[in-house]
Amino acid sequence: MTSVAIVGGDGSGKTTLARKFMQTSKFPVKYLYMGLSTLKSEPAFPTTLLIRYMKTRSYRSTENASTDDKGQASFMLDYHHNPTRRSDLWRAVRSFNYLIDVLYRLVYSWIYQLRGYLVIYDRYYLFMAAPEVHGERRVFQHWIDQLLYWIFDKIYPEPDLVVFLDAPAEILYERKPEGKLDYLEKRRIATIEQGKRTANFVVLDATLPIDLVYKAFEEIILTTIGDK
Repeated sequence: MTSVAIVGGDGSGKTTLARKFMQTSKFPVKYLYMGLSTLKSEPAFPTTLLIRYMKTRSYRSTENASTDDKGQASFMLDYHHNPTRRSDLWRAVRSFNYLIDVLYRLVYSWIYQLRGYLVIYDRYYLFMAAPEVHGERRVFQHWIDQLLYWIFDKIYPEPDLVVFLDAPAEILYERKPEGKLDYLEKRRIATIEQGKRTANFVVLDATLPIDLVYKAFEEIILTTIGDK
């Protein structure tokens, strides 16, 4: 096994856990961000770099705002949190760019794995695209979102292991007050539902202290990969 995805809501500790594992693991490890944010994508496809530049310029226009407004403005620059209604053309272009950007990062991942690295994915595209759950139905907000999910589910590869850092929305918001509580809870439920359809999906209690979460995470890696 050579790839592990860490998923969970904002504030669950994904990046902290991934970085800590990189620093302490006896395995050679590479880190790749696999979420939606064009501000965090690294490595990023050239078109994503252009989008990032444009968003950064937009953020600079808020420099005279209050501290709270600035934080909200930088947060709203990312598509998955922005409530602004978008046209079908904008959605299609944005989704196509995300498909290319993810594939671009996957190529890096495959190269790293061929070189003997264990690749840690911070977030994962399939879970980011997973639909909301309404009762017993999975509901997509738009047909383009459904198409994007289908491509990720049927064509793009899955990681060898998915670790879900689970915590109630209220705790996540207290740790990282971005977005809204109902959004965090909807994504939590969507992740759990997607996990039922995903092989090697493991849930960790993210409300525990980070040292305990890390210990459990490390044990899962050792058990799944083996002492190589």
